[in-house]
Amino acid sequence: MLYASAFCEKACAQMPVEQEVHHKVVFENRWIRLIDLIVPAGDTTLLHTHAAASVVLFLSKSNVAIQNVGESPVITHVNPGDVVYRNYDEKPAVHMVWSEDKSVFRCMVVELRQPLMSNNCAVLSPGDAKLLLQQRLLNAYKLNLHESKVYHLVKSACPLLLLTYSGTYVVNSLGKEQKLKQSEFVFIPALSEAEIRGDQHAESILIQIR
Repeated sequence: MLYASAFCEKACAQMPVEQEVHHKVVFENRWIRLIDLIVPAGDTTLLHTHAAASVVLFLSKSNVAIQNVGESPVITHVNPGDVVYRNYDEKPAVHMVWSEDKSVFRCMVVELRQPLMSNNCAVLSPGDAKLLLQQRLLNAYKLNLHESKVYHLVKSACPLLLLTYSGTYVVNSLGKEQKLKQSEFVFIPALSEAEIRGDQHAESILIQIR
């Protein structure tokens, strides 16, 4: 089992997550920062700090171990498509992460940078979008589209992030067509419409920033 040394607890605890070598910032704007975390088999992250409210989408089937400073590791089995919310803005965390079963571990972390704090964002209509999380700063949905089905996003006061974990999507928004595969994404600004189509294996999460 891996344990942080007393030296690393002091020297590494101030390392923000975006500076940790396994965490790669793949997108950021005034609303969110999207981080891709890949931990190779047998490797571990350095001790790092999370301080922003975050949604985590798991992309690998893993027994993931998370060890907070001064605590024993907590091991959790995760599957692609599992989603959790972390209130790091209220309770910052200092930890390191690895895969206990020696597999490659991967997840996407969506940090909220400047929430709208808006009450004008209605919950999306049911059907293909299933509400997973309803938090103070965001709503998160699971979007399953079978082949030939189309999901229409109407104009909303809130921006959205579509993040895929299975299959292929085609998204038409702002006059542009984008094809998305696993771990790929599209940011949909407020007051924008979008048309989303997926193949028979298409699965994603849709985050509505409030």
